[in-house]
Amino acid sequence: LTTKDAGTDGTALSWDVSNQETFNLNCQMADSLISATKGTKFELNPTQFLSPAMHGEDGNTGKVKCLKYWELNLVRTNYLSQHLFLAHTSEHVQQMWDQLVSPNRHAMLTMVFPKMDPFSPAAFETTRIIRAALASEMQKLSVSHPGITFKMFSPGGVMLDLINVTSGQLPICFLLAAAVSLTLIAFWFGSAFIPAKLLFTVIVPLTWTIGAALYVYEDGVLEFLHFPGLSRTGDSGLDWTVPMFTLTFMMGLA
Repeated sequence: LTTKDAGTDGTALSWDVSNQETFNLNCQMADSLISATKGTKFELNPTQFLSPAMHGEDGNTGKVKCLKYWELNLVRTNYLSQHLFLAHTSEHVQQMWDQLVSPNRHAMLTMVFPKMDPFSPAAFETTRIIRAALASEMQKLSVSHPGITFKMFSPGGVMLDLINVTSGQLPICFLLAAAVSLTLIAFWFGSAFIPAKLLFTVIVPLTWTIGAALYVYEDGVLEFLHFPGLSRTGDSGLDWTVPMFTLTFMMGLA
């Protein structure tokens, strides 16, 4: 969670997150993520969230238990808490605050620990759902709290973005590279038929090879042989880099 508040002259002014209102908004955000993933195989629950603003589940509502800022601040900064009554707790609370709240108190981290492989299809789907939920939450707060921004970061999210960008740009890049390469080859060798030959001897067979690989490893057509190297890989399919590298390498070798 990051905060930017609009000043009177239209410039962005930072808003201190160390207050109860920010705690409530952060808890509201966490509840929206729990609601968005409810009913899925990877649904979130309050115990999977770590934040200065919340702790565990509220037994009465089933939502995240939102903490009181003044209580947390009292444990963290009060002299008696630090040195007499709650020294150990106060030290850990301060460590948590230092790690999850920015030094200028303009941003607060909320960590989520879902039980899944961070690079699995389920993680990618969770990333999409969480991003949509955060965007919806920011839209709701755009009028009452225009400075509030929710941002998400995860290894699975980075991988998902990389796959999306690469997959989207691959056809364009490959067609441009193929057009330039085949044109130079035709010009260099003085033959207009060499590019057509390369098309039918390199590019078309690649589509057959990738299709056959999917037929074997995704559909399991040869699973009856009980050979480990030809077994179905479940929902893993082929690695997303296979089409990208095979197309570019084969074009370069040709």
